Parts: sequence; C-alpha cells; structure tokens
Amino acid sequence: MPLGATEVERIFKQTTEQEPVVKFDMAAGDKIIVLSGPFKDFEGEVVEVSPERSKLKALLSIFGRDTPVELEFNQVQKQS
Repeated sequence: MPLGATEVERIFKQTTEQEPVVKFDMAAGDKIIVLSGPFKDFEGEVVEVSPERSKLKALLSIFGRDTPVELEFNQVQKQS
C-alpha cells in the first residue's frame, strides 16, 4: 500500500530537521580541566577541536608524560 501525501511530508520533515548546534568557545592552546570520566580532575591543554563530532583532543599529564586524549565537549571546562 503506498504512503499518503501527509505521511511523506512528515517523513521528509523529520529528515530535514537539523540537530542543534552546540556553541563551544575553545580553541587549540586553551587550558582545560576534565569534569567527568576516567580522567576527572586532570588538567590539560587543547590540541585540536572537532565541532562536527562534539569532541576535542587534549594533552593531559599522566604519570608525568603528556598524553593525547579524546574528550567530549561536556566532559571539560575551560580554565580561567
């Protein structure tokens, strides 16, 4: 049985709706602190920001060595 015109419009409307864009004001070189996850309370420096994936790469000092770690935007806070 074919779809009705209203059903087709509803489906196309759902596919054209965009996800909300998260504003994120961090850039490479910014100092951060991790708020959640296995690296909670670690401090580091942003190396790369990927807004399309809502993630960033940061260098965290783990056991005295700078280690690159990928984190989500909601896991970190910019230090003032």
